[in-house]
Order: sequence, then C-alpha cells, then structure tokens
Amino acid sequence: MIPKDILDKLDDVIARRTMKLTNNRDMYMGENLLLTAYCGHPEFDPWQIAEVLNTSIGTKAYTGRGVIQTLNKMNLKAGDRKRLIETALHMGEVGFHCFNGDKHAFKQFREYVVTPNKHPEQMRCILMALFGNHPQLQELAHAQDILYLGRAYAKYCLLDLIDGAEDLYHPWDRDIPSAEDFEQQFARKEAQLRRTNEMLEELQKEFEIRIQESKTQERANFFSTLNSEKYGFILDGLFATKTGLEELKKRHYALPLEINGLTILIRKLIQFVKDSGINPVLRIGEIMTVTSQDIENYHYLGSPFEDDRVVKKVQVIAPGWYLKDRDIQVSRPTIKEIKEEEVHESR
Repeated sequence: MIPKDILDKLDDVIARRTMKLTNNRDMYMGENLLLTAYCGHPEFDPWQIAEVLNTSIGTKAYTGRGVIQTLNKMNLKAGDRKRLIETALHMGEVGFHCFNGDKHAFKQFREYVVTPNKHPEQMRCILMALFGNHPQLQELAHAQDILYLGRAYAKYCLLDLIDGAEDLYHPWDRDIPSAEDFEQQFARKEAQLRRTNEMLEELQKEFEIRIQESKTQERANFFSTLNSEKYGFILDGLFATKTGLEELKKRHYALPLEINGLTILIRKLIQFVKDSGINPVLRIGEIMTVTSQDIENYHYLGSPFEDDRVVKKVQVIAPGWYLKDRDIQVSRPTIKEIKEEEVHESR
C-alpha cells in the first residue's frame, strides 16, 4: 500500500498539472479512455475495445471503426500498439513501485526516461496504465483529471509524479543529508527546469499539430460522408462508372447524344477528387490473403476467423479511400472471402 503522505503528494501534482486546463478539457478524453481500455485488455481487437468502452460509459458512442480511426490518428498501428501496451504495463508497475519507495524502481524509471526513440504516445500510455490498473490511485481526488491530459501534459505529469515521490522518499538512506545528496537534488532540480522548457516546446508543437489535424479531418469527413451508405457510396460509384464507360468505349459503343455530357462530368468529378488528395487504397478485383489482424482496416465480408493463425483468401470489391497528404483513411476497402468452392468453380 502506498503511504498516505505519498498519495497526498501525487494528488497535489495532478491538481497543479490540470488546474489550468479550463478550455477543451474533453479534447483528449476519448484517446485516454481508449488507451486505458487497451491497458486493461491488451489482447482485444478494436471492436471488442469499443464494447468495453460502451459498457463502461453506458452508451453506444464507440464503434470498431471509430476506435481504429482514433488509433490511426495517434499513429498506433496493430504492431506498434502491442509493443506500446506491453511497455506501458511494465513501466506502469515500475512507477507504482516508485511510489512505494523502491530505490531500484526509481533507478529503472530514470534510465527508461532517457531511452531514445520512444513512441510519442508511450509516456501517456504509461500514465493511463498506472492509474487504470491500480485502484488505490483511482481513489485520489483528482485521479480522473488525468483523462484531460494530452500527450505532452501527460508525459510531464508522469515525470512530476515520480519526482514528487522521490523527493519525499529521498532521506531514506541517511538521517543527515550529505554533500552528495545535495548535489543529486540540485541536479534533479536542473533536470526539472529543463523538462519545463521542453514541455513548453512540445505543447506548442502539439497545438500546431492539432490545428492542422482539425483542418485535415474536416476534409476527410466531407469525403467520408460522400462515400457513406446514406449517399450511395458516391466515390465508389464515380470510379465504377468511369470503368464502365471505358469498357463501353473499348467495345466501340457510342453513347446517346442526350448523355454525352456524362463522360465529361464523371471525368471532372474524378479530377476534383484526385486534386483534393483522395486516392484509392486498393484495386477492385485484387485478390490477397489476410489474417484476423489484417482486417482491422477493411470491411470484411465472410466467415469469422477461428484464431490469429488462420489465413483467408479474399477479393477486393470496393477500393476504400485515403487522404494522401496525411495518410488518413476516408473509407475502408471492402473485401469478400473467397470460398474454396468458388476457387474451384473459377478454374
């Protein structure tokens, strides 16, 4: 059990880190709830995570596709996600031991902090794993406020929490602090000052990125709506119509004069789509093999996968679309399972 004075210190750190977050407090809540859910169920797929989140908040606001879009926005592909969660769970336990005065844990955490090439979301995920898996921390008065923290604030809140615990535990080895103790404390204060400057720089970058993401997302939402079921999958229809017209042309079929303008209209609309940076993900008719993990980014039509090792042959029946300059998925490709009997019949 974490001592009460440490818990009070941790709660004070969170309160100070979140007290100025008066605007857009809910901006990061969805992302943080998602990371927390994955830390509790690292083996789940996006659709199962959506169910977990809907159950926890008592709504049906989350969908598998929505979870995937959020993961993509945070640049968390399936492979990266597994490593991120495993590291977060491990380092979350190390952090918890820090709060219990474990000197080895403090050293291990400090060594991890300076490790290069961490995923940008790694520290935030550690914070969510730390609070998501330890009921004692969840009882803090300001525990829920960590859900308001974006990438940069979450990172430095976590570091402040470790620092706060270390400051209280520091006298454990000597009744009278030595010169070496004071040097270490001074070095730590210098490091904290450097971190504050780094945080300000990261916050500025994060703010600029969010503005750009907002503009890009509006464009993606527009084309996603165009290709929705409500509007008859307009993007898919445009390119399917283009393919059909080209096939007629190859057969030397002359269009009636009354619809001659259709060809020009289709061509100009397609030009507009391409000029807007919208590109097809796959080619219609393409045949490939997929596993259960592969189909996260597809609309899959076929029998369920029995386990992760099963490989199925599928054919693309709708290309899917993505925004080229930001690699944002506008709509998923649709793939259909090819049964063995269908393969034999085609031969």
